[in-house]
Amino acid sequence: MGSETERIQWRRNKVLELSSQGRGQPQIAKILQVALGTVNRDLQFLRQEAKVNIHRYIDDDSKKVHKMTE
Repeated sequence: MGSETERIQWRRNKVLELSSQGRGQPQIAKILQVALGTVNRDLQFLRQEAKVNIHRYIDDDSKKVHKMTE
């Protein structure tokens, strides 16, 4: 399936997809045939990644607004 990084990214994408469908962590773990802890860590990683992206977007957006007001 590719490199370890690609496999992890694929799994995290599936975790995100299944979670957004309303499936619980135990069900996701069973579907993907991974440990519950793996799903939990993936969700923590995805939440942190989302926070970073939100902060980056806000920072970029505020810089644009600042430039427009100069």
